[in-house]
Amino acid sequence: MISKEQEELDRAWEKLCRRLLKEGLMTEAEAQRALDIGCKKTARTAFDLRTALKWVAAAAVIFIFVLSLRYLSRDKGANDVNLLILTNEPNAPTLAKTLDDGTVVYLAGGSSLEYPDSFADDKRKVSFEGEAFFDVRKNQGQPFVIETKRMIVEVTGTSFGIISEGRSFKLSVHDGNVLLSPKNGKQSVNVTAGETALLQPDGILVDKTDADSDSDVDICFDLIHFKDERLADILEIINLHSQDSVKLKATPEIEDRLLTFTFSKSYVGDIADIISKALNISYLKKDNTIIIYSPK
Repeated sequence: MISKEQEELDRAWEKLCRRLLKEGLMTEAEAQRALDIGCKKTARTAFDLRTALKWVAAAAVIFIFVLSLRYLSRDKGANDVNLLILTNEPNAPTLAKTLDDGTVVYLAGGSSLEYPDSFADDKRKVSFEGEAFFDVRKNQGQPFVIETKRMIVEVTGTSFGIISEGRSFKLSVHDGNVLLSPKNGKQSVNVTAGETALLQPDGILVDKTDADSDSDVDICFDLIHFKDERLADILEIINLHSQDSVKLKATPEIEDRLLTFTFSKSYVGDIADIISKALNISYLKKDNTIIIYSPK
């Protein structure tokens, strides 16, 4: 006579086998054979019930592990990278992000950027909507591609402002050149430094950038917010936009420290003081450089 515990064990084993079959991790023949073996084992009076339960539990763990690997592999195969999304709230200060290749993106309020934590070997691809300024690190062998709702933007190393909002698209090149390819199949165009491109119903209009008009993309660099950024990347951006002749530098052992910080165009000595207090580190001035370091 089969005990109540043995019946419950048979049901648990059957449920597991059916799940494995449903998920495609077992064939019908393998599932049936496993059911037969499991039932025979639980029917044996000399068979230790605790051993049987451990057997079912182990099989369940294997199933979960295999299923997790399958879904992980599926995600990896579909994207090849781990995609991250950075969003800047409306009316917020400019949000700066340094990507894996050293490219810096300045996101205006109400904008979003989807990017990989590590770029592929042959292409650097991101998706973007809103308003931003891109300072793309030069790499001729690894084009930088931005996908927007209506346009594909491709560069190898340049800087430009971009607006992609709904059906509107505008791009102003500050340095280098940019290849624009409309998604509607219309002719691609090259935009060079000092030019602004505007998407119109009949194609892309390219004209000289007029600094006194609204044709240029205007990103505010007077107030820049950093969120969980590397200290070395933050200091590089501050040095770029600060009007102070004194520059900031971090020693190698603290370059990877992460910091959330808002930069305004104030004296870099005050900035060094704020950063040092936030990270519990020190700084000293040597000639025209303020060195931020971790005291031993």
